[in-house]
Amino acid sequence: MKEQLEASISMTIVDAVPCILFGISMAVIYQVFPSVLFAAGAILCTLAGFGKVLWKLILAIWKKDVRFLFMQMRTTMPLGGVLIAVSLVVNHSMVNVQTIVQSILWFPGWLLLLLSVLGFCMMGVCAGKLDPNDVKSNWIEQGINCFAQLMLVCFVILACYGNSYNRAVSVVPSTNESKAAYEYTKEGNDTALIFLSGALTDEQAYSSLMKELSEQGVDCYIVKQPYHLAFFATENLQEVRSSHTYDYWYLAGHSLGGVIGSEYAAKNISDFDGMIFMASYPIKPLKDDDFRALSILATEDDVLNQQSYEEGRVNFPSNLEEVVISGGNHAQFGNYGLQKNDGTATITFEQQQEQILEAVLFFIRNQK
Repeated sequence: MKEQLEASISMTIVDAVPCILFGISMAVIYQVFPSVLFAAGAILCTLAGFGKVLWKLILAIWKKDVRFLFMQMRTTMPLGGVLIAVSLVVNHSMVNVQTIVQSILWFPGWLLLLLSVLGFCMMGVCAGKLDPNDVKSNWIEQGINCFAQLMLVCFVILACYGNSYNRAVSVVPSTNESKAAYEYTKEGNDTALIFLSGALTDEQAYSSLMKELSEQGVDCYIVKQPYHLAFFATENLQEVRSSHTYDYWYLAGHSLGGVIGSEYAAKNISDFDGMIFMASYPIKPLKDDDFRALSILATEDDVLNQQSYEEGRVNFPSNLEEVVISGGNHAQFGNYGLQKNDGTATITFEQQQEQILEAVLFFIRNQK
């Protein structure tokens, strides 16, 4: 009896996990889709799930069958689902269909969503074929439910927060736009720079700097980053590097873009003549006699983790060149406005950009 009771309580706890994960998904979606109808539907569905969990818990501990807590699922859950569906119709102006489709098509979004859908489909199969009164069957069904809800949570977080990013204040149109990058080029340039933007930042927030560099002899390719995170940009980076021919190649990145870029550069160091770090640092050793590095910092940058930067110094090549912009901050490496937790710049965006441009051009021209 004791072993059976413990197993029932354990199963009840497992049953609560999908409810918690579902609640998290709904809460994250509400941050970008603040519809009252959606919130009401999500709350009803979540409470319905927890009601069933409470029913099982009471049954397991006190052996009392509070049937209402089980039966309410048949009305509360569908009602919540209807409210969520209605919210999508009534508040459709809050929904950016293009953004949703894009989030689904990007990797790993489509994989996470596919695994979630497959999990829910498997639950439907289990419900029809397995004995609901069998303990083992219940464990299998709820295990699949946990997996499906976890995949859904991961997709929702990635899609919602990946599209809640720092948008460019202004954009300089690119010379060309490919599937992999925004291209700023000028005929006759023999040098190329591949750029990775900071985390959750509009790639085109760096367009003015890239345009200026292309006018000064350096063709620039701002890599498109799924969910605006450099973690998922490797494929596009490789596409840019393999699709063009130049005499000199450089990799550059701001903040997280530089961190992730350094990992790629370390694995493909012979493909580049050097790397430019903007408020960033390498996490892999960049040790090669023919590879150079430039680090550009700003005195009012309160976003860059100084301890991580100092720890990353060991990974810089011995010929590191370091430039510190007095009065500059983290956000003004791009053009996306103020950034949370950043310091207050004492120079203008234009002044900081001019110093960045000068440092990059000097670094590149000095190597030729």
